[in-house]
Amino acid sequence: MDSVKIVAILEPFIHHDDAGDIARKIDFQNFLHNGNIDGKVWIFWRDPVNLSLFGRTNQIISCMINVAGAPSAILSVVYAKCLLDQRRPLWDEMKEIADIERDGWVHSINECGLLEIPFQGLKFTWCNERGGGRRIWARLDRVFMNSGWLTRFPLMKIDHLARN
Repeated sequence: MDSVKIVAILEPFIHHDDAGDIARKIDFQNFLHNGNIDGKVWIFWRDPVNLSLFGRTNQIISCMINVAGAPSAILSVVYAKCLLDQRRPLWDEMKEIADIERDGWVHSINECGLLEIPFQGLKFTWCNERGGGRRIWARLDRVFMNSGWLTRFPLMKIDHLARN
């Protein structure tokens, strides 16, 4: 795990006061969360990565990533609300980020030129926990990048981990 420099956790089911303990257990020196707002977005990172926070709401944390000798990049970790009317502020926040990011990713995934980062592990990331024919499985968690991000971090991958 030493080669991993940034980890994002969505909906950790742990109180945000425990983020420091989790960071130490997984050997990361630094962390951010939106715990004072909602607590469902956590980011951990280790040297030589430097993250500078520039936006945090209940649905998104956005940071500037700096690594010596590499161009800076924007990282936005999103935990979108289920209902459309609750997601609308998220799109406004992403438009603000587009003003910062030279490539300008905004409006929709296609219009933004975003690519989904490949994943490994479980095919589905959510279950309604109902039995029989009423059980629903879905893949809710997705991570996207633009071409600039892909150029800077070509080995990026996502692991879908089991709950337990």
